[in-house]
Amino acid sequence: MLLDRSSGLIKIREMLMDSDVYLVGHNVTYDLAVAVAGDPSLLPLVFSAYDDKRIGCTMIFEMMATIAERGIGPQDRFNLAALVLKHFEKDRSEEKNNPNSWRMRYQELDGVPIGRWPEEARRYAMDDASDTLDVWNAQIARYGFLPDLENQFRYDWALRLMRVWGVRTDGPAVGRLKHDLEAHV
Repeated sequence: MLLDRSSGLIKIREMLMDSDVYLVGHNVTYDLAVAVAGDPSLLPLVFSAYDDKRIGCTMIFEMMATIAERGIGPQDRFNLAALVLKHFEKDRSEEKNNPNSWRMRYQELDGVPIGRWPEEARRYAMDDASDTLDVWNAQIARYGFLPDLENQFRYDWALRLMRVWGVRTDGPAVGRLKHDLEAHV
């Protein structure tokens, strides 16, 4: 289903609060960070869902599987188009890389009711969602659920927050450490 911003935030809240929902996305930490920016009260719910091991990421899953199989090389790509190509031999690179595709133009539809979106815009969003689920199912079938995978999903969330907010430090503790290190050196 496609939802507008406010309905989407409500749906995300519902999913995060439902202990029976396992939320899967591709580069899901990006989507969760955007949702939290739109509604900061979602932050504790996201942490709770990670604590309950109810969030999965196809990108991190594929990275971990690749590392386990052979290690990651410079040729490896983990964007959704690359995973769809790998698992299904379906090439979406044109619509992903074309600067005129809807992937890069959704800001044009901000405030436009979804029912008035062009069919291509609706289809692109729906294809991304269905491709993500298909990739997830293919990963489970191909690799099984890898050891420590859910911790890796959580670590990716922590790293996303550091990218978004920066690394936070305790000022007085940093001052004491600096003093102690300078005295030692």
